[in-house]
Amino acid sequence: MITSLQIYEYLKEKFEENITTLKTNLEINHSFQVKWFDKLAIEKELDHIQDYYNEVDEDKTIIGIIDESELIQDPAVPQSMYQLNTSMSFMIEEAYIDDFYSILKNFIVNNKVSKYVFGNETVMINVESGWNDDRQIIKGKKMYLADFLINMIILSSVVFSNDITVEIDGIEVVNAAISLANEIEMVPNLRKQIVMGMIPNTSVFQISLVSFLDLTNPPLNMLLRHITNAQLFNQPLNVIVYIFKGTEDEILLTSSYTNQLFVKSVELEAQRGTVAILKTTLVTAALI
Repeated sequence: MITSLQIYEYLKEKFEENITTLKTNLEINHSFQVKWFDKLAIEKELDHIQDYYNEVDEDKTIIGIIDESELIQDPAVPQSMYQLNTSMSFMIEEAYIDDFYSILKNFIVNNKVSKYVFGNETVMINVESGWNDDRQIIKGKKMYLADFLINMIILSSVVFSNDITVEIDGIEVVNAAISLANEIEMVPNLRKQIVMGMIPNTSVFQISLVSFLDLTNPPLNMLLRHITNAQLFNQPLNVIVYIFKGTEDEILLTSSYTNQLFVKSVELEAQRGTVAILKTTLVTAALI
């Protein structure tokens, strides 16, 4: 089972990496250091450790508190699968609130949905959108307080959709949803009138892909233009699908029979005020 220390160290590392990146890119105006406490330490020792009224450090101080707050176990799923709720709370002098907004937003955006492996356990990490905030006067200074919740789904060994990579003509297409299917046509066996069995006739491999419309992505741009000019009517596309691409566990889902696919349908779906998406269905030209 994952220990609290492993969770704390991982979250600390990601949050501090976030600050370093913003500072390197000159997206924040000050340097910051984070002093970390768990919930017990912040309640018992903060007054002794941090004197805000006498701060002389060049780096501005952020107080970070990590609290492993709740474990949810559903009896309908294996015991190796459970949800762990962890909260992160921060306190900083209100004078630096603009930089701190940037730090929080960047952390949430970059870690909204991510995956990490702790030994034999895979963790899907989801940061809830936004944060709750408050202001308090502490030792004569107005402090800004913010906290948000992180949900972690812990599983022993599973594949997440994030682990699947799709490439069309050598260029990755970031998919919002993907479906791989093999359909076999079954026909009646009429050799006997009393018992009518079924026998397989043909087999077709099909990929359905739903992607956010990104016109800077050449395959998506090409598929979009196909809607109005059918330029891909008789042209095969080289489609490769991986699981865990670039790792020692890499699995290639397509083969020499299924790499060359033809466009069966392309659909653009756009509703006012939402992101446009492209729905594509690709099939093999020959039976497999």
